[in-house]
Amino acid sequence: MADVLRSKAQSINLTAFEILFEFLGMSFSAPEYVPTSNKVLSYLSNYMRRQSTIVNVVAYRAIALDFSLWSRARKEIQRTHLEHFTTLLQTSKYKTFNMKQRLSSMGLVRKLLFALQADWYSQDILVYLLEALNLAAKARFDKDDTIKPIVSYLAANLPESRLGLVVFFCCVLISRTLSVEWRPFTTLNNLPIRSQKSKRES
Repeated sequence: MADVLRSKAQSINLTAFEILFEFLGMSFSAPEYVPTSNKVLSYLSNYMRRQSTIVNVVAYRAIALDFSLWSRARKEIQRTHLEHFTTLLQTSKYKTFNMKQRLSSMGLVRKLLFALQADWYSQDILVYLLEALNLAAKARFDKDDTIKPIVSYLAANLPESRLGLVVFFCCVLISRTLSVEWRPFTTLNNLPIRSQKSKRES
C-alpha cells in the first residue's frame, strides 16, 4: 500500500490523509452532527485529538513512518503528517501509551534523523520535522533509542572543527540521563591536581 501511495503522493489531499490516519488510530475532527459554533467545534476538535492512539501497529509502521512517502506529498500534507506526532506524543491523553507501548519499538528517533539527513524536506518544513524529533527524544530519552542515534548523527554530519560540540552535547545528554548537575564552564583550576611532590612520593 505504501508503494501505491508513494506513486500518488502529490494527489493526496487533507481529506484523504485524515481518512487514512483515522484507520491507523488518529482522531482529527468532531462528528458532523454537532452544532457548527466555532467555539463548540474547536472544543470538540481538541477533544477528538486527545483520543488519538495507534491501533494498527503494522500499518502505522509501514505507512505513517514512511518519510520518503510523505516528503513527496504537498507541503500542506507534509506539515500535517509531521504535526500528527505532536498529537500522539503531547496532545493525546494516551501519550505515554503511544510512546512506551507503540512507538518505542519502531525506532522513531532514528527514522526522523534519517529523514533529516536525507534532506527530503524543504527549509520551511524542517521546523516541523525538528519539533517532531524534539518530542520523540523527550518522550523516550534513553541510551539506545535516543542518545546514541543523536550523537552518531552529530558526529557524522558536523565538520571536524566542530566535533567539540558533539562532546559538549554528549555531556549534556549524560548528565540529563543520570539526573546530575553538570557545569560546562568548570575550569582546570577547579579540578584536583596532584603536586609534583606527591607524584614523586607515590
